[in-house]
Amino acid sequence: MATGSFLVNFRNQLVTANFPRVTFVLTGAPLLTPAYLATLDILVITSASSTNIAITPLSQAEQAAVTAFIQSGGRFLISSDNSTFAGANTELVNNSILGPVGMTAGGMTLSGPMQSTVAGSPLVSGRSGSWSTVDTDVPGTWMSTGKATVVASLNGNPSLPALAQFNVGDLGPASARGVVIADANALMEYGGFNIVLIDNIVDYLIPTVQQVTAATQANTCQSGVCVAGPATYCPPVDACHLARVCDPINGMCAPGNEALEGTPCGSRGSCRGGVCQSR
Repeated sequence: MATGSFLVNFRNQLVTANFPRVTFVLTGAPLLTPAYLATLDILVITSASSTNIAITPLSQAEQAAVTAFIQSGGRFLISSDNSTFAGANTELVNNSILGPVGMTAGGMTLSGPMQSTVAGSPLVSGRSGSWSTVDTDVPGTWMSTGKATVVASLNGNPSLPALAQFNVGDLGPASARGVVIADANALMEYGGFNIVLIDNIVDYLIPTVQQVTAATQANTCQSGVCVAGPATYCPPVDACHLARVCDPINGMCAPGNEALEGTPCGSRGSCRGGVCQSR
C-alpha cells in the first residue's frame, strides 16, 4: 500500500505493544519491481486504496515480480474485496493481486460477518486473543482458493471463503507464510475482535523470538537478547524429493516438493511422480 486512508487506518489498528523489538515501517512504490520488492520484509497489498477507490490493476510484469518475491520466501498480506466497489474494473483489480498466489475472485458483492471455520488456526487464536466472528463491510469472496487453507467464511458458509492462510512451502520449496482476506474494511476500519484478527495476522507473518528459535539450533543469549543460531536443516525425504523448509513456528520440516521427472536415483533408476523407478 502506497497511499490512501486504508494505509493510515491499517497502521493505526496495529497494537504495536504486542510486538516488542519490532519496528513497523510502511513504504510504497508506484510500481512493484523486483528491485523494490527485494527491500521488503512483508508485501501488503489491497485492491482498495480507500472507500470506493481501487488501485491500478497490477501489470503482467508486476504480477510476475510478486510471484517471484513470494516463491523466493517473501511474506505477504493480500486483501481483495467485493466485485463492484470501484465500478466495472473492480474484478480485474482483485484478480491481478490474487493471481500470484493462485486464487481467483468470486464475482459477487456480499454482506454478513466473517466466521472462523478452523479453530486451531493461528489467525483465529494467537497471543493477542481469539475470535469466532469479526465484522465486515460489503466483503467479497473467492471462486477458487488454490493451495490456501481457508480458515473463515462469510456467515459460516463454506462456499463463501473470506480468510485464508498459506503455510511454509505451499507455493514452492522456498515460499514462506502468507495471508489473504476478502474484505479490506475488516483490516482497516473496525475495532474489537478485528484488532485481534489484525494482530494475529501480523504475529503469524512476523514470528516472535520464541517462535523463530523453534527453527534454529544452538541459540544463545547476548546482551539479554535471545539470538538465533544456525537454521535447522531439513534434508530431503529421499532422492526423489527436494530439500524441505523448516517452519519457524513449530520447528517441523514442511513436505518437500517432488524432484524433476527423470532425476537419477538408486541404482540406474529415475524419479517418476516422486517415486524412484527402475529404468
